[in-house]
Amino acid sequence: METKGYTKRLFITYIVLGIVAIAISTIGLIWSNWEIIACVSIGILIGIINYYFLIFFSNKVSGNDKGSLTSFMSGYGLRFLLQVIGLGLSVLLIYLTRGNSVNTFRYFNILGTGVGYVLPAIVSSIVKQEKIEKKEESK
Repeated sequence: METKGYTKRLFITYIVLGIVAIAISTIGLIWSNWEIIACVSIGILIGIINYYFLIFFSNKVSGNDKGSLTSFMSGYGLRFLLQVIGLGLSVLLIYLTRGNSVNTFRYFNILGTGVGYVLPAIVSSIVKQEKIEKKEESK
C-alpha cells in the first residue's frame, strides 16, 4: 500500500490548519496579548515534528515483530518528550516576560500550546486514506 500521497496530504492539511490557528490567535493583539501567538506558534512547530514522528514510527509497526514494537514505543517516548519541551518553552516564555505584573491570567496563554497537539487528531479525521487510495486507483 502506497502511503506517500496520504502522508503528503496529512502534512499539507496540518500546515494549513496550523497557519489558520496562528492567524486566529492574532485576535489577542486587540488586548496587547502577543504571548498567545507565541504559545500557539510553539505548539504548532513542536506539533509538526511530533506528527512526523507519529507517522514515521507507526509505519514501522508490522505484525509480531518485536523490533518494530520497540521502535514504536521509543518513538512514543520521544514524542512525549517533545510535548513536554514544547509546554516547557511556553511556560518559560510566559514566566520570563511577566515583568512586574501580578496578572495570573497570562498563564492561560499556555493552553494555546495544546492546539498543536490536538491538531493531528483533527487532521487524521479530516483526511481519509481510503478516499485517496480510490482516487489513485482510478487514475
